Amino acid sequence: MKIHRWLSFLHFAGMMAIPILGKNISTSTNRLAAISTHQDVQLLLWAVGLSGL
Repeated sequence: MKIHRWLSFLHFAGMMAIPILGKNISTSTNRLAAISTHQDVQLLLWAVGLSGL
């Protein structure tokens, strides 16, 4: 049960970060770095979601 709790914390933090990182893409001076960070967090969320299955 503990691993599921940690995965839920990671998922919650990632879901809170995605809209902020999306906003950062449109306002950032370094657009490619902002897109890369957004994609890395999204990939982490997919991995957490699949590992929870």
